[in-house]
Amino acid sequence: MKTTLFIDLDGTLLDVHARHYAVYATASQELGFEPLTSDAYWQLRRTGKSSADALGDVPADVIERFAVMWLDRIELGENLALDQCYRGVLPVLERLSQRFRLALVTLRRDREALLRQLRSRRIYGYFSSVLSLTAYVRLSKADLVGQWAGPAIVIGDSEADIELAEEMGARCICLDWGLRSREFLRDVGARAVVGSLDDLAARLEFVVEGEGEGDLESAAFP
Repeated sequence: MKTTLFIDLDGTLLDVHARHYAVYATASQELGFEPLTSDAYWQLRRTGKSSADALGDVPADVIERFAVMWLDRIELGENLALDQCYRGVLPVLERLSQRFRLALVTLRRDREALLRQLRSRRIYGYFSSVLSLTAYVRLSKADLVGQWAGPAIVIGDSEADIELAEEMGARCICLDWGLRSREFLRDVGARAVVGSLDDLAARLEFVVEGEGEGDLESAAFP
């Protein structure tokens, strides 16, 4: 049985920095607040804070209004159009698909928009399954994956991916170029963190076919 790689999308394969900042900045302005600069916004986000936290100390009703605006806009087509694949994603997916079964797992809510984006970015064909939400419900990635008995490795860029791996009893490789910083990922329990797609592919060479084994942690820290 091939090892399955459960791979996150936003911040892992897709650069979502422009989309997240655009939605945050527009909503902030409409609520009457001066948005942070893009650099300041992402400095905050990469420490584990949310976009709502970037509003600062504001009343709870403002946070609620912002949350509704965020959910309504973050997956709109004109905003998704801002996403781009990180350089080297397609060759790495091609390389990994030769040795592993690839499954995409994301908390995106609009499945039709998700599938359109995956096809337009030429990502879709590499995955044997795409696990996502179908509405705004409070589910975790572990809820999407369900019971899993086979060998697996989780690949992502946030605490949600670390939690998924823990729930599955699987290993996890975190990437430090997405939503969270390397320091934050280590603080929340990441044992293997890589800084490039080439590093990711190289670490996975340590996995024994079908067993999900290999010294991923020591390999990920030179």
